[in-house]
Amino acid sequence: MRIKVNSESLHGSILLKGARIDDLTLAKYFETQEQKKEVILFAPADSKERYFADFGWISSNKELALPNPETIWQADGDILTPEKPLNLSWKNKQGIEFGIKLALDKNYMFSVTQSIKNSSKDSITIASYGRIN
Repeated sequence: MRIKVNSESLHGSILLKGARIDDLTLAKYFETQEQKKEVILFAPADSKERYFADFGWISSNKELALPNPETIWQADGDILTPEKPLNLSWKNKQGIEFGIKLALDKNYMFSVTQSIKNSSKDSITIASYGRIN
């Protein structure tokens, strides 16, 4: 369950399980002057060069169901390009919808916007985070 990432400068994929950016290769940079192998920027958790970015939320309310590394996100498309941003969403059983909007510029820069829509009857206190592991 992966979404392709493609631009002139990089390519790879995003894992929908955990909303992880974990497969990115720099298309214009190579490991050697022979230019046979592109530079790997991010690699999946099960690889030797494990390196990824992920995003989430934390709350002091232990009863609140939050997305986690096992969460399967829904995507509104099948590719992320500079011309086509990608929206990921997940809704818990308490009526709270979490969203992650990913946009990519023509080079290498990602923009990530996290959102929450609370349709429950309860007030919630949540903080968002992003990390590179």
